Amino acid sequence: MGWRFRKSVKIFPGVRLNISKRGISTTVGVRGASVTFGQRGTYLNIGLPGTGLSYRTRIDTPVPPTPGLAALPSAYSLPVQSPIPSPFTPQTEEPGAIKSQNVEEVTSPGLYELRELLISARNERNVLLQEIQTAAMEKQKIDARWVRLNRSFFARKFRKKAIAECREQGLEAQAKLAELEEQLKLCNISLSVDIDEAFLNTYLKVVEYFRTLCGAHVIWDVTSSQYHDPFVTRSTAAHHIRRTRVVFDTTPSPIIQAEYPVMHLANANGADIYIYPGFLMMVDNRTTAFALVDFREVQIEFIPVGFLEEEQVPGDTVIVDYAWARANKDGSRDRRFADNYQIPVVAYGNISIRSPSGVNEQYMVSNQQSAENFTKAMQAYIQLFRQMQG
Repeated sequence: MGWRFRKSVKIFPGVRLNISKRGISTTVGVRGASVTFGQRGTYLNIGLPGTGLSYRTRIDTPVPPTPGLAALPSAYSLPVQSPIPSPFTPQTEEPGAIKSQNVEEVTSPGLYELRELLISARNERNVLLQEIQTAAMEKQKIDARWVRLNRSFFARKFRKKAIAECREQGLEAQAKLAELEEQLKLCNISLSVDIDEAFLNTYLKVVEYFRTLCGAHVIWDVTSSQYHDPFVTRSTAAHHIRRTRVVFDTTPSPIIQAEYPVMHLANANGADIYIYPGFLMMVDNRTTAFALVDFREVQIEFIPVGFLEEEQVPGDTVIVDYAWARANKDGSRDRRFADNYQIPVVAYGNISIRSPSGVNEQYMVSNQQSAENFTKAMQAYIQLFRQMQG
């Protein structure tokens, strides 16, 4: 038909993430003409492929260096925990909330430009998804009319022109839908990573441990933790927590096409986390907000906990003790409560992820060993990353 319903197709460029002793930078463009954004400034790179001739110049205004990032205090020690009764809907202002800062505020220097490019791609995808939904509904209506016309003897005999027009409309609607879906494929960032072999191998080991972690029977996002005096509550637990089941997987973000596996941590009360080589990406699925955090800023900690499990005990955990629902100071049964009962204390693993810029997430995993193995692998990965900076 030769008809185009949409005049512009937005193609997002490939991006190379450069990881070196000087820090993280991103290069956008093609060979011979690109721009590099990093903590040390923005540079224009021009070259003639095959000649060895190249030119590099700074194109932004230098700014004074910022002070180093202060270390966060280590996470608190958790003895025995108990859940706050369900059902629960996370609240932003809930007491003891464990939640990251606004996604707009936690991006690391050197990654701002990549973040803006991701937001642009996300916005374009949202527009296209709405147009695809509308086009699909239009096509469905036309297809339904086509079926009605062809089922009618009167229409087949006396309305051949209407049937032909409907067929033409159907082909146009199909072409429109196909073009939209093709444009949707173009609305992502192709990310390549320039890293040395030792760093890449360490990252791939983290992915292996993460895949094992994904197989844990239950993973919860811990959304709040409140201290309660056991003497007042007559409980063995010192902390009452709120938690929501989530899923970990290796499903990549639809915005970034990466050459290496991606680790995805769902979040019940904030932005999902995607782990790429070199940075952590947070995506708020309710908005177009993104955050990119340099792994030199990330602090991850494994915390073994004993948990008073009043729900079904997962099959991959260990019952280490039993505690009374109502207990005396020494943990013995409080006989003032006739309906008192024992609760299994199980061994879970908590994973805490923080950064000075405002990342604050905590997950509880039914398989303590897999949580510990993944955390140790991540710590080694981050340590190697920091060593690269010198």
